[in-house]
Amino acid sequence: MTSMTAVPMPDESEVPPGPRRTLLEELLSLHRQAGNPSRRGIAKQILTIDERTDEVSRGTVSTLLTKGEFPSWARLEAVVLALAGMATGRPRPREVALWFHSLWELTTESAPHHDVRNGRVARRRPDGLLPPDAATGTLPAAPEAHWAAPEMTNVRLEFAADPSVRLVDVEATAEKITVIVNSAHPLAAAFTPRTDRRPSDVSPAELREEIRRMRRAFDLLMIAWGMTTGDAPSEDARRLLDQAQHTWSQNALTVDA
Repeated sequence: MTSMTAVPMPDESEVPPGPRRTLLEELLSLHRQAGNPSRRGIAKQILTIDERTDEVSRGTVSTLLTKGEFPSWARLEAVVLALAGMATGRPRPREVALWFHSLWELTTESAPHHDVRNGRVARRRPDGLLPPDAATGTLPAAPEAHWAAPEMTNVRLEFAADPSVRLVDVEATAEKITVIVNSAHPLAAAFTPRTDRRPSDVSPAELREEIRRMRRAFDLLMIAWGMTTGDAPSEDARRLLDQAQHTWSQNALTVDA
């Protein structure tokens, strides 16, 4: 599947705050969770869903993603189903579509006006669908701190914002190992605190939500590893992944010590 860079969120002069902007933020977040597939890739994926799904041109896909214009639910639904089918974390596409339909309804003139930003919508967020966080199209700032485990002075952890789908990259030399985390990846963003406020200024409800969000991201990370092993193309490849997982777990104990 061909990928593209993250689609930038239009500024508020083009798409003012309100239900339509909220819907577009969610759509761009889903697009990023799906690995930023190209317009052509999305259009081709739509054709594989089922015969009831409307065919959508690349131009229409582009209009939905870049302008936040949603003329009909059928076309938006097709794009949502295609993206959900490609998304990490394997959210259930039909549940994701129901969630998006509740947001789309609020953009129509006949729908009652609710505060979508505060989460008062018809359905709860489906399992596996990551929240937009700061997914406005601009890459989130990478954390300033670089970390090395006390007993592993040759290991360094760095952060860099990269629009690609890769979560982590490793650069290894004879002298050191550098682990580079993509701070623009949805899972990495989910582990990053949303606020710079002091803990004493954050409400208990906000702290609970922060913990729930990070735990969910951890669960998805572990599921992704399991999926990688389970989808190995051969028994030999699976054994290599199992061995790598064992070494990785042992190294985690060393770092924790």
